[in-house]
Amino acid sequence: MLETIVVAIDDLKRGEEAIAHAAMLATPFSARVLVAGITEQIGGSRGEKFTDPVIWGMRKSETQATLNQHVRHLEEQGIETSVDIIEVSTVESLLQYAEDVESDLLVVAYDPDTSAPMIRSILKHSKTPVFLTRAGWTKPAFTNILLPLDGSQRAESGLTLATMLARSMNAELHLAHVIPPLEMPGQPILSSEMSEIARQLIEKGSNEAKRYLEQTASRLPVPAKTHVIVNGSVTTSLHNLVFSEDIDLMILSAHGYSGEPQWPFGTVAENVVNYCKVPTILVQDLPAYFSHSEAEPTRIVNGTYQE
Repeated sequence: MLETIVVAIDDLKRGEEAIAHAAMLATPFSARVLVAGITEQIGGSRGEKFTDPVIWGMRKSETQATLNQHVRHLEEQGIETSVDIIEVSTVESLLQYAEDVESDLLVVAYDPDTSAPMIRSILKHSKTPVFLTRAGWTKPAFTNILLPLDGSQRAESGLTLATMLARSMNAELHLAHVIPPLEMPGQPILSSEMSEIARQLIEKGSNEAKRYLEQTASRLPVPAKTHVIVNGSVTTSLHNLVFSEDIDLMILSAHGYSGEPQWPFGTVAENVVNYCKVPTILVQDLPAYFSHSEAEPTRIVNGTYQE
């Protein structure tokens, strides 16, 4: 159940886009939307220049006025909402705010050219699922939701959220498993005997994957379409599935069965975050604590994120 959605906005140009996504998610749950306008702190640190108080006040007033306009549109739709201007200099401060208001979902407008460091830090540390908007995505509703599964409990951490959204939005849920090609190092061309062994292993894996997805789907309170993709790159197969099935929302765990806990997310999750064309929700199954050295690795300075 989604009760509280936080929309973090540091770029007013993309604020309307992020709020529209939040409204789409909030409506079926009657959830409240907290719009968090991010401004830098008036005082600098670590050698940074202090912000002129007059300029800082003007920026804050502009942010407040613009977000209040967006909020009125939400209120007209019957969505409980409010605007908070939070003065933060680190992602840790933003995530603490989300935790303090008991957020169930954090919505962030993703721009790969300017917000990649911020996104990486949020995805690494957030205990709350993170919704990433995509520039140019304009559909009015989610109709096809994709959840990649590899058979691990980690990957299944997104199952509850995916099921809940599919049921509340009357969307079709797609469960997918990709079986990568069997590779034999040093043997680009397999003998007929090895080729037969590889075929049998892939066939067995395919049957097991089909059984797993069907059993998983049978336990869900919503119908789900299953996809087993054989002999393909995991990331390429998922991107192709997004296109072929007209997927408009992908939900996935930060780690799969092969994910190492010392890394914030696995290679599949990182590829999807960076290159997926549709909105994405990443569920961090292993949120990291901020260490002393990470206290300010990703800073919000004048509306941009810096490492």
